[in-house]
Amino acid sequence: MLYEWKADSTSKLPMYMQLANFFREKIKNGELKNGTKMPGREQLMTKLGISKTTLISAFSQLQHEGLLVSYPKSGYVITNRLDSKQVNWQSYIKKARHKTSFEEYRFWGNSNGLTNFSLSNSFHTAEYLHDAMKTSALRINEKKNLELTKYGLTALRESVVRHVERMGIKTDVENVLISSETIQRLYYVYESLLNTNSSFLYEQTNIINTISNIHSLGMNMTPIKLDRHGISVSDLEKKIAKHRCCPILHLDPTDQGPTGIVMSRKRRLELIELVDKYVIPVVEIDHSANIWHSRISLNPLKSLDTHGNVIYMGSMLKCYPFDFQLSWIIADRYLIEHFSNVFIQNGVKANFFMQIVADEMFRSGMMYVMMKDIKAFVLKRREAALRLCEKHLKPKAEWDERNCYFHFWLDFPGVNIRKIFNRHGIMTDAYPGYFFDRNDTSHILLCPASIEEEKLEETISRIRLLVEKSC
Repeated sequence: MLYEWKADSTSKLPMYMQLANFFREKIKNGELKNGTKMPGREQLMTKLGISKTTLISAFSQLQHEGLLVSYPKSGYVITNRLDSKQVNWQSYIKKARHKTSFEEYRFWGNSNGLTNFSLSNSFHTAEYLHDAMKTSALRINEKKNLELTKYGLTALRESVVRHVERMGIKTDVENVLISSETIQRLYYVYESLLNTNSSFLYEQTNIINTISNIHSLGMNMTPIKLDRHGISVSDLEKKIAKHRCCPILHLDPTDQGPTGIVMSRKRRLELIELVDKYVIPVVEIDHSANIWHSRISLNPLKSLDTHGNVIYMGSMLKCYPFDFQLSWIIADRYLIEHFSNVFIQNGVKANFFMQIVADEMFRSGMMYVMMKDIKAFVLKRREAALRLCEKHLKPKAEWDERNCYFHFWLDFPGVNIRKIFNRHGIMTDAYPGYFFDRNDTSHILLCPASIEEEKLEETISRIRLLVEKSC
């Protein structure tokens, strides 16, 4: 009964809508009764010859209509709500402020999503952490140098001050707040600074587009063009002039996610001059500072900030194959006080033990030994990926080798990547460009250092096969 469906190639409706119409008719004529448990996704995909994306999109449509409900670990169940007295939770979710930016992000969750932007398990972290964890345990036992305030472990804040000085940032302990990882803290930073009339300026192609709670704040999301040197200062100035209501600029200047673009020093100087001219706040995301490659390092924008207009967010995100849940904010003391209070009230805090471990690694110098080895690891994976891209993706794809390091932003001119991913489903190790810019239909993001070494060629080869099938 369920497996008789066939896609109509002459229909103007997308495949998932055709499938949703088929199931809807079965529900309404009583063939699929209220309370019936649907077969598993794998079984339906195999029997119907469809992708995960098509199936889940069809189910999502039926959920919105109140004809299907999903229970954790139990699958999908028919629930014809025309005669039901149960609350339609799907309608509440649909109308709620906090929602995904668009439906496909659900599939990203199945492939571990943003956590895939850390190092793969091929980089063995244990040898670097072993001594630090051992001495941290002793330190706790001896109650030694463990002052913990709402701003974080004081000793770690001191270590962060010394760490960022190596990158040209001169600051004091009072300007440092230790926090959990980026997504959670970003939401509360912006929620506590902005309102629904505020103008949120950001790089047009940006991971921020994937963070649903930022969009749920209801701000005026204003993308700024990117070029090979970073964010366009001329376009930024135009947007600042146009959107003068409480603007804030969100930036990722070093190995920008997802494009890999590294903002030039000249552009950084032009940008800080513009920021000071219009007196607008900047949030600088700096995930890659600790692992940046062998080219002459560029200091963060914060190192050029003489007026306290830049809120700097450092992170250990790309230094561990697991979620280290540790980062720091460097900002004006008034802001540090404000953010610390906001974080406490919302239960946002870094793990106490891992703060001690990080402090031990900074103080012993092991953090810098590890960073040096990570750079070598990422560089080796980069070189392997470049060879494989040349082998499998030329001439269909283009890429700027200067901006291929942690992020590989692959361009397939004339190929509609959105259609490919809608038809075949989201890959585990590669992400379509429209995740990061809704108007992008030709890019794929690859992060070679996040992929297990033995799966790298398989991943790149699969991209080639999907592109070839679409041509």
